[in-house]
Amino acid sequence: SSVDMDFRVESNGNANMFFVDGGNDRVSIGTNSPEKLFDIRGSADNTLLEAIQLTNTDWASGETGQQIAVNFKLQRGSAGIYDAGRIAVGKDDDWDDAGASDSHMAFHTTLNGTRAEKMRIDKDGKIGIGTDAPTSQMSANKIVEIFSTGIASLALNGNNGSRFELTSDTGDDFKVSRNGST
Repeated sequence: SSVDMDFRVESNGNANMFFVDGGNDRVSIGTNSPEKLFDIRGSADNTLLEAIQLTNTDWASGETGQQIAVNFKLQRGSAGIYDAGRIAVGKDDDWDDAGASDSHMAFHTTLNGTRAEKMRIDKDGKIGIGTDAPTSQMSANKIVEIFSTGIASLALNGNNGSRFELTSDTGDDFKVSRNGST
């Protein structure tokens, strides 16, 4: 039989720099009472707390294929553990200098066992859904479907105060209006 043992590493000013809770099978940084399998805690007074950093140190002049990702996997019955999703960050340029250091962030999900990119935020902040090359602030590869009980409405507001609205009631009628005029 084995004995569950806790293990702690201290640093200057932090009694729980690294902690293993042997009785509950949890690991933590910054606390001796992890609430999840891996628990990171810190304090940043009125500013950003940067808790995790992932770095791909591969680089060669002219290369643009480097990426780094967080993968998500799920157990599928007794068949094993399979891809469920991914968040990846990749290079858009060769990163040879500051002027060529653009990147994108891609979100992947899995359909019928195949993981594929479904949404991307490009270097200009454009969002692509169903496309990895958005051409406007938001590009979608499919028509948007909106489901509602009762009255359904789709409104588009411009930053200049203009408004376009498409409204339908519970019957077959619909109304198109621009800036309040039908």
